[in-house]
Amino acid sequence: GRLAFEIVTNTRESDNGGKSGRSMASEDGYQTESNIMVILGTFQSHCLLCHKSVSISGDRKNKRSQSVEMTFDWALANANGGPDGGSMVMRILREDIRGMDSELIIPLQIG
Repeated sequence: GRLAFEIVTNTRESDNGGKSGRSMASEDGYQTESNIMVILGTFQSHCLLCHKSVSISGDRKNKRSQSVEMTFDWALANANGGPDGGSMVMRILREDIRGMDSELIIPLQIG
């Protein structure tokens, strides 16, 4: 199987000068880099299907986006997806900010 999506982060300056994550000087100001780990697994038996580390960099005052494509074993996902057509679990972990983890349930059958 294949899952494609886009991660969009919206940054703003904070009390520490807007420097979140690693930063490097540029002619326009600071460029920031966010590291995000995306993990895809099965809902029923918690099998790991795929994982990917994504680095998003850009101006600290703008939206930043990164396209992500993950390839996984469809047969394993379908066999361990659980009842009602099955589902997968996607966890998105920000490596630079604690407590900002997200978990999404993705149905295996759409429609």
